[in-house]
Amino acid sequence: MTGWRVGYSVSSKIIAKTIEKIQGQMTGGINDIAQMAALKALSVDPEDCHELIEMKESFRKRRNFMVKALSEIPGIKPNNPEGAFYIFPEISDLIGKKFEDFVINNDDDLCMYLLNNANVALTSGSSFGYPGCVRLSYATSMLQLEKAVERIKKAVSQLQ
Repeated sequence: MTGWRVGYSVSSKIIAKTIEKIQGQMTGGINDIAQMAALKALSVDPEDCHELIEMKESFRKRRNFMVKALSEIPGIKPNNPEGAFYIFPEISDLIGKKFEDFVINNDDDLCMYLLNNANVALTSGSSFGYPGCVRLSYATSMLQLEKAVERIKKAVSQLQ
């Protein structure tokens, strides 16, 4: 259910009614498939679910790959996430660098630079309250991650 937006709340009636009003205006409702998948996921014992164990291991391997591979790129200092499937490497050492006439002034600029010069889409950390960082998802295949890291490495090496 990677990336699906489902959730629940345990609260008083007054808070639940307020949450319902806000959520209803934001999304209009979660689709039936996501609801049924979430219900099924909540009814499974994680210790007995082979698919879940395999999925967690797959995410762990991809996370470890990203942490190691990004740490080998000068100017990128990855964190080691313990939840979700995003990594937020710190990139402040790349601020002030430039490629031709394009100067990296902030994390938004680095995201645009990598999109235009490496064909890799990132999200600025500023969008999540982490200026000087970028957000990368590792919820894709190892092959895609390897290609993305190589492209990032090449593009970053061209910064002066």
